[in-house]
Amino acid sequence: MTLAEQASLMSDSAFRDRCKAAMLFYANYISTGGTNALAANNMRRQWARTAQTNPDVQVGLLQPNVVQDAKVQSDGANISDSDLQNSVNATVELLL
Repeated sequence: MTLAEQASLMSDSAFRDRCKAAMLFYANYISTGGTNALAANNMRRQWARTAQTNPDVQVGLLQPNVVQDAKVQSDGANISDSDLQNSVNATVELLL
């Protein structure tokens, strides 16, 4: 993926909406105690609360980093929902 393609995807509203949906899914997973290890981490719980209460700001911070994920780099905006979910989850964990 070229830098121009990356820049375009970083500001693509449809991709942003998909990232937001995946981010909220993961935030809910953490908030409801997805796994004891995830739920026990205060930083993860705090991030999840922030993502759920202010999703537009959080996705704005997350989306450029998701674009850097190898699977997104490979598939671009055509990435499957399940692969995008994995990319968002991995990106959140990387940033925490």
